[in-house]
Amino acid sequence: MTKEKLEKRAKKILIILLCIPIVAFVSCKILLDTEENPQAWMKDNTRVAFTSIYGDSPHKNYVTSVLETKDGGYILAGYTYTGEHLESDGWLIKCDHAGKEVWSRTFDAGLGDRFNAVRQTRDGGYILAGCTGTKDASGFPCIEDGCVVKTDSQGKETWSSTFGGKNPDEFNSVQQTADGGYVPF
Repeated sequence: MTKEKLEKRAKKILIILLCIPIVAFVSCKILLDTEENPQAWMKDNTRVAFTSIYGDSPHKNYVTSVLETKDGGYILAGYTYTGEHLESDGWLIKCDHAGKEVWSRTFDAGLGDRFNAVRQTRDGGYILAGCTGTKDASGFPCIEDGCVVKTDSQGKETWSSTFGGKNPDEFNSVQQTADGGYVPF
């Protein structure tokens, strides 16, 4: 697909993230607009490609970043609350072109892990940016550090790094550089 076609297609994607309560259960509903599904229309004449509910946590799930992948599917990143202490784990979901979940992964690097951005990398994997909580010397939760996680094409972690100091740090985006590195910001 040419760059012009990709840009044109990207402009046509409308993403609406709505958190929907479902009997003591909150999931995220994703509405995506593409040319391939002309049968569903919204009030403002945009088409709905699919609606899907992801996650089976009895707590809350959040999708904070959605990206169309090279195979025509979608990759979603965010966080889900797990465990008895309701700590969040980073969350990565791969969907096909119709929104059907292909796989889902959670990442637990510390306390309060969240992904704010996802990008597909040149090798077909994914790079995620967000934050992870840390504990102080006595074991109490303290500040957040920025985190970057690299996965393969199946969402399996290949490496991760955290960045931070005395103050809270968090990344909201990440880009791959020309030399193959990554710049979170």
